[in-house]
Amino acid sequence: MSRAVRRSAPLALTLALALPATLAPPAAALPSVPTAPSAVVPTAVEVDDADYDAYVFPYFAGEGEDGEKIYLAVSESDDPTTWHTLNDGEPILESTLGTEGLRDPFLIRHPETGVYYLIATDLQIYGGGDFGTAQETGSRSMMVWSSPDLVSWSEQSEIELAPENAGNLWAPEAHWDAEAGEFVVYWASALYPDDVAPEDRDINTSYQRMMYATTPDFSEGSFSEPQLWIDMDRGEGRGMIDSTIAEIPGDDGSTYYRLTKDEADYTVRQEVSDDLRRTQGVTDGDGWDLIAEQIGVGQPNPWGGTFTSGEGPTMFPSLTDDRWYLMIDQPSYHGGEGYLLFETDDLASGDWTSRPDVELPSNPRHGTVLPITAAEQTAVIEAYQPELLAEGVSLDRSELSLEPGDSRTLQATVTPITAVDRSVTWSSDDESVATVDADGVVTAVAEGSATITATSNGGHGTASATVTVAAATPAPLPEDAWVDEFEGDALDPRWTVEREEASAWSLGGGALTLQSQPGDTYQGDNSYENMFLVDVPAGDFVAQTSLEATPTADFQGAGIMAWQDHDNYVRAGLTHASVFANGPVGIETGTETSAAYAATFAAREDSTGETIRLERTGDEFTVSVWDDVEWTQVATTTLAPGTTQIGLYALAAGSAPSHEVVFDYFALVEPEGADIVPDGEFTLAGPDGRYLVDDGGLALVDERPAAATSFEATAAGGEDGTSPVTLATPDGLPLVLDGDRLTVGAEGDEAAVVRLSDVGGGTLAVLVGDQALVEGAEGALVLGDPAEAARLVLVPVSVTEHQLAIDADAERTDMSDDLYGAFYEDINYAADGGIYAELVRNRSFEFNGADNGSFTGLTAWEQVGGGDIAVESDEAEWLNESNRFYLTVDSDGTTGVANSSYNEGVAVEDGASYDASVWARSAVAQDLTVQVVSADGETVHATGTIAVDGSDEWKQYETELTVSGTANDARFQVVSGAEGTLRLDMVSLFPQDTWVGPVNGKSPLRKDLAEMVEELNPKFLRFPGGCVTNVGTFDTYLGSDGQDRTRTYQWKETIGPVEERPTNWNFWGYNQSYGIGYLEYMEWAEDLGAFPLPVVSVGANGCGSSIPEMHPGDENFDRWVQDTVDLIEFAKGDVDTEWGAVRAELGHPEPFELPYIGLGNEENTTTFEENFPAFRDAIEAEWPDVTIISNSGPDDTGARFDELWEFNRAQGVDMVDEHYYNDPSWFLQNTERYDSYDREGPHVFLGEYASRGNTWGNALAEAAYMTGLERNSDLVELASYAPMFANEDYVQWTAANMMYFDNDESWGTANYYNQRLFMNNVGDEVVPSEHTGPAAPGNGPLDGGVFLSTWATQAAYDDVVVTDSSSGDVLFSESFDDAAAVAENWAPVAGSWAVQDGEYIQSGTANDARSVPTDGYDVDWSNYTLELDARKISGNEGFLVGFAAGGPNDYYWWNLGGWNNTRSVLQRADGGSAGEVAALEGQALETGRDYQVKVVVDGRTIELYLDGELQLTYTEPAEKSLYQVVTHDEDTGEMIVKVVNPGASTARTDVSVTGAFEVASDVAVTEMVADPSAANTKADKTQVVPVDRTWDGGANAFAYDFPAHSVTFLRLAEAEDELVEVTPERPTWTDECGPANVTGAPLPEVEGVEYVETRKNDGGVKVVATPLEGYVLSDKPSSTKNPESWTWTKGDSGEECPPEYPAWDASTVYTAGDRVSFEGSVFEATWWTRGDEPGASPYSSWQEIAETAEGVAVWTPSRIFTAGDVVVHDGETYTAKWWTRNQVPASSPWGPWEVSAG
Repeated sequence: MSRAVRRSAPLALTLALALPATLAPPAAALPSVPTAPSAVVPTAVEVDDADYDAYVFPYFAGEGEDGEKIYLAVSESDDPTTWHTLNDGEPILESTLGTEGLRDPFLIRHPETGVYYLIATDLQIYGGGDFGTAQETGSRSMMVWSSPDLVSWSEQSEIELAPENAGNLWAPEAHWDAEAGEFVVYWASALYPDDVAPEDRDINTSYQRMMYATTPDFSEGSFSEPQLWIDMDRGEGRGMIDSTIAEIPGDDGSTYYRLTKDEADYTVRQEVSDDLRRTQGVTDGDGWDLIAEQIGVGQPNPWGGTFTSGEGPTMFPSLTDDRWYLMIDQPSYHGGEGYLLFETDDLASGDWTSRPDVELPSNPRHGTVLPITAAEQTAVIEAYQPELLAEGVSLDRSELSLEPGDSRTLQATVTPITAVDRSVTWSSDDESVATVDADGVVTAVAEGSATITATSNGGHGTASATVTVAAATPAPLPEDAWVDEFEGDALDPRWTVEREEASAWSLGGGALTLQSQPGDTYQGDNSYENMFLVDVPAGDFVAQTSLEATPTADFQGAGIMAWQDHDNYVRAGLTHASVFANGPVGIETGTETSAAYAATFAAREDSTGETIRLERTGDEFTVSVWDDVEWTQVATTTLAPGTTQIGLYALAAGSAPSHEVVFDYFALVEPEGADIVPDGEFTLAGPDGRYLVDDGGLALVDERPAAATSFEATAAGGEDGTSPVTLATPDGLPLVLDGDRLTVGAEGDEAAVVRLSDVGGGTLAVLVGDQALVEGAEGALVLGDPAEAARLVLVPVSVTEHQLAIDADAERTDMSDDLYGAFYEDINYAADGGIYAELVRNRSFEFNGADNGSFTGLTAWEQVGGGDIAVESDEAEWLNESNRFYLTVDSDGTTGVANSSYNEGVAVEDGASYDASVWARSAVAQDLTVQVVSADGETVHATGTIAVDGSDEWKQYETELTVSGTANDARFQVVSGAEGTLRLDMVSLFPQDTWVGPVNGKSPLRKDLAEMVEELNPKFLRFPGGCVTNVGTFDTYLGSDGQDRTRTYQWKETIGPVEERPTNWNFWGYNQSYGIGYLEYMEWAEDLGAFPLPVVSVGANGCGSSIPEMHPGDENFDRWVQDTVDLIEFAKGDVDTEWGAVRAELGHPEPFELPYIGLGNEENTTTFEENFPAFRDAIEAEWPDVTIISNSGPDDTGARFDELWEFNRAQGVDMVDEHYYNDPSWFLQNTERYDSYDREGPHVFLGEYASRGNTWGNALAEAAYMTGLERNSDLVELASYAPMFANEDYVQWTAANMMYFDNDESWGTANYYNQRLFMNNVGDEVVPSEHTGPAAPGNGPLDGGVFLSTWATQAAYDDVVVTDSSSGDVLFSESFDDAAAVAENWAPVAGSWAVQDGEYIQSGTANDARSVPTDGYDVDWSNYTLELDARKISGNEGFLVGFAAGGPNDYYWWNLGGWNNTRSVLQRADGGSAGEVAALEGQALETGRDYQVKVVVDGRTIELYLDGELQLTYTEPAEKSLYQVVTHDEDTGEMIVKVVNPGASTARTDVSVTGAFEVASDVAVTEMVADPSAANTKADKTQVVPVDRTWDGGANAFAYDFPAHSVTFLRLAEAEDELVEVTPERPTWTDECGPANVTGAPLPEVEGVEYVETRKNDGGVKVVATPLEGYVLSDKPSSTKNPESWTWTKGDSGEECPPEYPAWDASTVYTAGDRVSFEGSVFEATWWTRGDEPGASPYSSWQEIAETAEGVAVWTPSRIFTAGDVVVHDGETYTAKWWTRNQVPASSPWGPWEVSAG
């Protein structure tokens, strides 16, 4: 075959993952190239392409401990399908600079000098890195080496190449531009606005661009300025990366073929251009020509299945013909195991065929393949793997053990690999024992031993292996083990299943079968399911199991788990993990300590089953496997004591699919539980959280007692290793035995001797002699069989003493009537796929790549049947101007489409009805089939037909579907009914059972989500954002002729028919249909009893956006101002105004209440201040009664915050919107934030706040803060938590969300229930109260160690001294004179640190390039002075001096020269990133100048000095041990005592109420108590919820125990005067119908009693007697329905009283207001109805109407009442406080009803 003639320096592609990288300093010029080795290697200028005889392949090996280094392989001659890993599989290059991680190596040869250059990504994921951070504040450098021969390598150089606003530099490659005589170097970078600080970057607001620069030789200072090469936004956080180039010279110039990873779908695309430097997406009209997308997708891969996605392409030519080869890296997070080889006969075609059968190097990941000469191949092998050149034959194993009938393949290697004939002949010396075929497949025949020999056919020698054939023996069980052989159909009761998914496991055939579920226990990813565990006492154990499984995808694994909790465990199992060098299948032993995971791996090639033993001795765990005849140890590891459970797991982690695991048995030898002698006060609890009480004997109860039943233990001797104790209460009363119960006795009684014995799982049993406490009826703990002992949890009790004084007579502060509201933003798919009940996703086929790079017009749609479908946009066929895309179906009569909706699919409920509709047009009349089917299409849940009339005009067609069967993963299909062309648009499936509002009736809102919002009782609804409000362009859809897809939210585009609302890009990376528009928002608010609070843009940037802003005089400016004024008119205007008329035309003639409007949201720039006055003035001129709310930016402090507040004061605005998301400690320390705000200045709207998490600890911090909001509610008039909603599968905002949901379930977070508690118990006045008590535990002096760091800056430090401020003792000192001592005493975390000339130099470009003294986080220094010298060498910023450091995310640092050398800032980190607490503006550091830095830590006060001058003083606010506020509810007359105890101790509190308020004994208590780490989840939705109870200990002075980690509300009612008891007399009767259906008979006259008489619908009579004020009825058994009233009824005597209204008829249509009689009652229709039986449900379309003789409404469950309505119920008169239905009067003290006065 002829060889192809190509350029002498073929190019290869590299691909980069999303990796974290660090920044490095400018590298020195590359050192001179070392001398070449002795072998004479030709240079490139001496080599013709025809001389290439092999390939070299540098690569990295993954995210393991040694993976991010450079490895090398060579091909076998010119065959790219066979490779040899060099250097014994060890790396040839490692990084000592930057992040010290290397990825994506790219190798290129200089065509003129012959020098090789290797460049690589500076990124390390191993050890805690993550791809998100790496794209925000990663390295902007690439690492460079040079070599003359691929053997001798220069020193490493670090070249900072990406611009300063880049978050990373990934996958650098280069191409030689012969005409320019230079290399074009290209890479991927995420770019951010210059005014967004690095710590504020979020990759979801940016995306990867390909950039390029040029250099002649990769030396420092030789690179040109970076330029954009590819700029294509492919969706939220997604762009284009990993480009690689192949050049084909031609007579008219070269043709360049480029492969690039498209992050829209994580596949590779191929393009072509005749200009290497042509841009794409950078300027109008630019771009390369697309050849093909999704290269390789669908091709078979070597690990099973087909290729789906990948990255890091490397492309190279064949050395024997005209083919080209391509490798694409498909790592585990893309569903693969590494590189996959493809080939093509036509590079220009884009058609690539996979070669899954090739022999690649060990674990290759993103690298380069480059042709080399035979001489170069030989030189490389001589240097790195000389045995490959030695003559001989070797086998991959020398011994082989098989059972009769088994087969195993031996691999023979003949060397030298350059030999002409490397084939072998196989033979067996005893074929009666084992045979071998020509391919080395050995088959065992019978027991015995045989020798298998491979003989080189080229005369290079022989090699042999011994085969032993023997029958396998089963593994012996541990002696004295408890064995579960999984017989029967129920699990042994010892097992518990954590996070059970019942459908994924089963018992049968003597085995436990698990289908592994998505999820993991790895570090923070605690998403596992079906963990099977048994409790074990602390101590040594042996656990053993036998399992069968075939793991085929990375991170499928199953085995034994030794469990403390999900952050501390040891697991050992059969796992597929290609990240390990000897993988992919083997035994992975993983150890996680404090959420840090480490693993070892023992290969078990092709294993489909293992018997595994996990043994613990002390802290050491040993893992062994049974190898047919003996145990083989495969791993040891250590874990501190604390294992309380052992069991089995099966995981499908990462993107792995589920696999089946069959456990044959589980055997356990467990330790005998030791006795426990508690130290200090404690109580016991049930493992289910029930409380211990003593009610004549110990018992477990659900309701928390007012005071804990607690004890202290005293040792009572003991023998044979036992430790019995006696127990007594804290005041000395003994626990005694009384019959078969333990109870607290009297002083002097003899205490019972008990043993508290560890029974595993963190539980204990109480043993009394030879008996134990067992659980009896109603939770009673009685003596019984120890085998049935109750498992109890020991709970330490810590009590602190507090006082709370409430002064009822002191002057009170009026509270805002509208304090708490709801903030709604379309984030996390809150609208479409959320509260908007539409089930069809992308119903109008308008999805677009501008919304999200992965979106197309067919997103969520797939074709069914034959024919063809396509999304088109022909103006002549548009549905309307605002809805331009539609689906064209070229049907063969069976063609249709299926929609997958959101989450798992379409969620439908058995028996429910749904409205199906579609806009359609066709020239062919036909019946469309619309149906709901299962995901596999096998089950039809509902079906219907729609008749399209054949007019070829757009028309909407509708039908109703009633579903059979419940499903959450169905599909909605529309199938054509005839051949020909059919066009579809606005395909809809809408549940009929949506939320019904009390004012506007049936809504488009998903019922369960709307009900959760309704239960909050919000006073306002802020919408539509948030960043959705003010990020985007300023044209309209029609104004841009349908081209602008990134428009700022414009309210006029969201009203009117839904098919005429133009869809739009959403800031959060998806599409918004505007199905919920401004009218729906306002109606929603109205139905909630809230007022709408819209927020609009004033044309300035917010949320970090860099979209061009709008200014006065711009084309759209005046329109935006007028649109804002029109918005208010739309809401409030009379029907004779322009926009009030529009509102009326849309069905809502009544104006809405609109007291406020918000202008702007978190603006970054002063354009806000420029534009605000025009909007404000226009609003005030037209609507002076509307309060304008300005804003203060995105933070709670800082320069922009101060700047905007100053502006707002100067403008005289009434209210300012503040937003902040902070750590819990901030909220605990800043509850007095608003105490000092000027009451005469603008008031505050706290529009967005949350504590960055959804645990109970987060909610506790927010509750504490809310006590401060209420105390200051005269100033803070409005407040709303944010965000409200999050669809669990589409979360963009991960910090915290109030409510989560999927397509058929919803659940509130702990934060939600806390908000609901406060929002429903506000009050009207703040009652003065004062708390006294101990200081909070965390209020001591600031303490911790020190450290040094920089941010993208190079600096020198010297003479670090820490001195005790009191004694003058030197606590720490470092002069950096001894490099060896520094290496021992300092631990660099990031950056490049070295001792030079007596200074400690940081020369890297990393963000937070930190170095910490050894054990620096472990010291507890307080009250000290830190002094040091510092000098800036180069870079963007200055110094970071850390102190009071208790951990990597627990510290203060002084950021000198931060924010691009413009500020001096004190920052604090408390569990997360550092946040600003104090700052000086306009502070810059001089490069090259020495500074003296001093930090004085005095208690909780920090003083910062620079060159001897005080710069900043800051005192950290103290947390409180208890937070409280008391409010008065005017409606109920109650005082609401709200107490938050965030600490770990019970707050035993003496509460006193002074003044003219006598406290009633009955107190309504609502409390929330949980561990701070507890969180509500989909699996456990109510782990943290409020609990209501009544306590009878109320008085003007009482003691109350507020539990640890609790929020408690006490409603103190005022004691009532003593009532006079009266007995009513029975009434007399007549049987006349009489006027108004009343008997007309005289009623008794009894003092203090009121009688009400009504005629029943059946003709009978009802009389109700109720007491007047000051009286109470005697409590006599009679026909009494309620102890507060007496009722007598008399049936019809036979006389017929004709009903006033016609009888209900099922076939009649009724509309709102129609009345009917039905079964003796009168009902009124609420809305249109037919066939809906009255009285069937209190929420149906009918309301039962009843009245007293006086015309007063009688309460009925189905009747709707609104604020002010008066009703009679059980003899009492009530007034509605707000809209209500089916809420019984007096059923709750804070419900919708209040007793009417008088």
